Amino acid sequence: MFERYTSKLLLSPKTSIGGYVFDVYTSIDHNLASTITSHPTQFGANISDHKFDEPDQLIFQIGMSDAAQDLRLGQFFKQGNNLSTFKDIFSSNKSAKDKLKELKIKASSFISDSRSVNAFNTLNRLKIMGVPLTCVTRLKTYYNMVIQSISAPDTVETKYGLKVTVTLREILVSELQVVQVNSTAQITKTTNKGSTNALDFDLTSKKVFSSTDYDEYGLGDF
Repeated sequence: MFERYTSKLLLSPKTSIGGYVFDVYTSIDHNLASTITSHPTQFGANISDHKFDEPDQLIFQIGMSDAAQDLRLGQFFKQGNNLSTFKDIFSSNKSAKDKLKELKIKASSFISDSRSVNAFNTLNRLKIMGVPLTCVTRLKTYYNMVIQSISAPDTVETKYGLKVTVTLREILVSELQVVQVNSTAQITKTTNKGSTNALDFDLTSKKVFSSTDYDEYGLGDF
């Protein structure tokens, strides 16, 4: 019993991008890199104290044919929305930027008789939406991947097919930890600034500078 289920789990899953299985993957480039810090010293070589991982990157070389059938039924043969959905976009209270983004998504969702065109529209829609995707490959399963670029040359050879290069890059998610800090009342001492006496600057009557204390002790006359 255990050996039967183990053999099923060890089978290589279908290579896919966000759950979409394309016809052919001519090549898949896996780029996993780390940056090692470098600090100069007065003498000798630079020293390194730690390293950090760069976002993973995948480059898919994909081929599609209008004569083939979907490996997962309904993904590229019949999909999309009709023109009536555009009325909902313009009648909504969303901002102009959100309306333009939704308009581009709807424009990439039209039904087409060409599977290759539908596959290209699917990739374009995923890029515009910017949603994190799960990419399954033979070597590794990648999470939180977004489409960075799409390159699809349209030539005579691709009249009934599609050759496209899709570059995906990982979104790094940081983990935050909340630390509770006890608040302590801050008490500061106050210092008496003393008394302040104003000087009399009326020189017409007394002819001298005097203050209340000086007059009280007879020190105002010079």
